[in-house]
Amino acid sequence: MSRFIRQARILVRALAVVMALVAVNSAGNADAAPLDLSLQTTPNLVADFIDVNYVAASKSFTAQGYAEQITNGSTAPATIVNGTFTITATIDNDGNVTSGTLTINGEVPSLSVAPGLLLNGTLQAHGLGEAGGPIEFQFATTDGALASQFGPVLKVILTFSGYQGSMLQDFTSNSIAVAGIGW
Repeated sequence: MSRFIRQARILVRALAVVMALVAVNSAGNADAAPLDLSLQTTPNLVADFIDVNYVAASKSFTAQGYAEQITNGSTAPATIVNGTFTITATIDNDGNVTSGTLTINGEVPSLSVAPGLLLNGTLQAHGLGEAGGPIEFQFATTDGALASQFGPVLKVILTFSGYQGSMLQDFTSNSIAVAGIGW
């Protein structure tokens, strides 16, 4: 991949995270109120090409994609090799969470992090804004090679999710969602 394409992808991801932060700050009320999360500049992790699926009848939410890079205060973002990003949750039609997990796997050779679990968390809260707005999640950190860098709480802002403004209807987003993960 050329340097130009790689820089363009990083710029697009950074723009998506900024858009998520702006959208979070301007979101209106929905089934579950927005959490109004904001991410610290470091450490943070970017995941993209995320498939999102919510089935209202079963109350099943999934978001699966690729963990791409981590910024941890070094001079340049570190690439995550073979990175995966997964959120699974049960969210009722009123927007109440009954269970959920975040799992991020991969390796970060430039930080001497071997292949395996990078971050894992148990869902504590989630927030919704207007149709088309981001979905926010807050997880209690439970495990992972990067857990000590991120601390006890993991925040996820998921943009381009396909959310239509209500948990009474199904929604999906094929490979366009982007997530910023931080504390």
